[in-house]
Amino acid sequence: MHAVIQKDYNGIDSIQTVNISTPKSSIIGALVDVKYVPVLPWDIKNEKGLLTQMHTSSLPKILGYGFSGTIHDNNIFGPTRGTRVVGASPNGTYAEIINASIPTYVFFVAG
Repeated sequence: MHAVIQKDYNGIDSIQTVNISTPKSSIIGALVDVKYVPVLPWDIKNEKGLLTQMHTSSLPKILGYGFSGTIHDNNIFGPTRGTRVVGASPNGTYAEIINASIPTYVFFVAG
């Protein structure tokens, strides 16, 4: 699976697309096939290292905070496979599949 990884705070040249393992689902989260990711002010500040005191993750890390996509695999409390969702994940969202581990940050898209 491909993901956009930040290895240091030396600007855009330190960002790379790499192959990583597919995340495992958790009991309270859901795996999401990511279709779109916004570039948010949080992402820009995080990439520049301006949020290091607020953010506890260390480098290297997957970039991104927001996402939209469809449920890849659900948990016992979550939506069914194929359900369209939008949300946020502090674990990074610039990847083909993410673990949306905080259910209150995942919202269903009607229609």
